[in-house]
Amino acid sequence: MKKVLVTGATGYIGRRVVRALSEKGDFAVMTLNREVEKARMLLGTTNIENKEAEAWESVTEFSPDIVLHLATFSTSADNQDVIEKLIDSN
Repeated sequence: MKKVLVTGATGYIGRRVVRALSEKGDFAVMTLNREVEKARMLLGTTNIENKEAEAWESVTEFSPDIVLHLATFSTSADNQDVIEKLIDSN
C-alpha cells in the first residue's frame, strides 16, 4: 500500500484527488490542513488522516511514498500584505 501526503486537499482539485485515492483502496492518505474540521467535513475520515498543517512530526511518522503539493494561495491583490500568505501556502 502506497502512502500519499496531500496538501491543498480541501480545494477543488485536492478534494477529487483525495476521494479517488481513498476509494481506490490501494493508498493510505494523509492531508495537511489549515482547518482540520473543514477537511473532515469535506473529505470524511475513511482511509484518510487529516492533520494540522504544522504537524510535521505526523508526516515523519507517516513516511509518505508520494507527496502531492496542491496547496496554493492566489489573489489579484498587488501589495505587501499578501506576501506572508503567499509564502506560507506556496
